[in-house]
Amino acid sequence: MKIIIMNGNKDKWYSSKVGKVYKVQEIRDKSYVTKDGVIRKEDTEVIEK
Repeated sequence: MKIIIMNGNKDKWYSSKVGKVYKVQEIRDKSYVTKDGVIRKEDTEVIEK
């Protein structure tokens, strides 16, 4: 599955990565795990399953 970062809180590591696409390695309750780190589901949009 691939996700795109739609929102980045300045406290999160991905705040400068808005618009970047990541491949999901693991799905958790409220987040996705990618090769670069954990991203909250509410800050992303699924673009490919």
